Amino acid sequence: MLGISAGQRYGVENVIERALVERYDVTGLVYEEPDGHPLPGATVVRGDARGLPFADRSFDYVVSNAVIEHVGGREGARELLEESRRVARVATFHTTPDRAFPVETHTLVPCLHWVPRRWQEQVFARVGKQFPTERYWLFTRRELRGLAGNHLVERLTSMTLVTSWWRDGAARPAAATATGIGADASRAGAIDLTAVDGAPRAHVGNGHSAHRR
Repeated sequence: MLGISAGQRYGVENVIERALVERYDVTGLVYEEPDGHPLPGATVVRGDARGLPFADRSFDYVVSNAVIEHVGGREGARELLEESRRVARVATFHTTPDRAFPVETHTLVPCLHWVPRRWQEQVFARVGKQFPTERYWLFTRRELRGLAGNHLVERLTSMTLVTSWWRDGAARPAAATATGIGADASRAGAIDLTAVDGAPRAHVGNGHSAHRR
């Protein structure tokens, strides 16, 4: 499984990533030179999710949590989704905060993320928060559907969206539906995605260890 992160230390600071690394065969993609040592069992690769440094169909699953809003806006998000499909053999899952939710989840400031994007950085600065659009580009469900193409876009919770995509012909276990991800993650911190042979292959990792692109 490829877990796309937004930080430097995959599997170290984030509890969901740590659970993945301890139990499963995970490659963590980080954007900057890894800071410190990953947990035993983690393979950490530096790269850009908009141009993944892997061959086609290199992983059963490609997943991220709260990363897609940090890759440079609409075009960066589209590239992340396209690259995820390219390197996934079975499926991809990406979660992101819903712009329609009244509290901005990175800053915990209510409502200011609803102003036009050209004013966001200035408005957030007035309350002492950094919010440049090249690092924070939130999507509504409708906006994400416009980018995701053949991805399914669903609302996991009142504050979280998920895009899911399955390769044609891939088996879809009942427990691995996108709408089931949120509940499982809340209970266990990770989601089993059972492959065709019945072996657990992938879990959802979290990209909120840092806010990068």
